[in-house]
Amino acid sequence: MDRIFVDCMENKAVIQHLQQLGCEVEIKDLRPPHGKGGDYVLGDGKVGIERKRIKDLILSLVQQPDETKRSKHLYEQLNQLKNYETGIFLIEGEMPVWIDDWHVPIDSKVYKIHRNTLLGVMVWCIRHGIFVLQSRSLEESTRIIALYSKKLSQKQP
Repeated sequence: MDRIFVDCMENKAVIQHLQQLGCEVEIKDLRPPHGKGGDYVLGDGKVGIERKRIKDLILSLVQQPDETKRSKHLYEQLNQLKNYETGIFLIEGEMPVWIDDWHVPIDSKVYKIHRNTLLGVMVWCIRHGIFVLQSRSLEESTRIIALYSKKLSQKQP
């Protein structure tokens, strides 16, 4: 299995899970200008993965006190995935069953977000050649990353 580069800002539990799955992990600063972006880099630098918990994704999309910062950082992160041959946006957590608006309780506040806002992020990714995957939990996210890394390291017939 190839080495997986993990951004130095990533959750320590992710690193432990990857190591428990037999992955060779190297912690690096992947943020520009030190790296090309993403939270994980696989396949000798060919694959970049941005992992975002659903809670953090929603918080990056809802109205912020300074409108200029609204979702700008999210799109900067996603745009960096275009620096790789393969970019993957991995959304972690249960997606809501939508009607039109979803009232999301996060950290004792309730945020209102329309389903098209979240769907718009996914459509943006697809239009820019970035794959969108979803996992139910941190453990499932690490299994996806480990499995993909293993498949990349296998010789093609």
